[in-house]
Amino acid sequence: MTVYLPAVAGYPGLPGALIEAGLGIGDIVHVTEYVTRPGLQLSHARSIALGGHRVPVSRVPVEAVVGDPSPYILGVSAHPGGGTLLAAGGDALRVADGIVYLPSVHTTEGSSASSTAGASTGSRRCSPWPV
Repeated sequence: MTVYLPAVAGYPGLPGALIEAGLGIGDIVHVTEYVTRPGLQLSHARSIALGGHRVPVSRVPVEAVVGDPSPYILGVSAHPGGGTLLAAGGDALRVADGIVYLPSVHTTEGSSASSTAGASTGSRRCSPWPV
């Protein structure tokens, strides 16, 4: 069963959110970074938080995180056991519950820098709570 965590307040909050859901770092199958600043560097924080666990990461520019001044929040999908890793070079895909999780990057203009992403709608507001 795939679990979609509520919005996570950045990589430092990831371990606690996973523990609360009864999951661990090794269960993550996909991370989406909702960022408010185009040049925000998260690779170091991501590396520390994931501790070597390879997952596809998508980055989506947003105008703001509603109700939170943070420069980014995370959308995290997890599956007990972490699904199946398919890796080649620096790219990583995960398959869990019959879903293939792909990385993608969206530019601040809203166009996809990766062929794995569908149509994008450009910068938007992101609410950390379900709408």
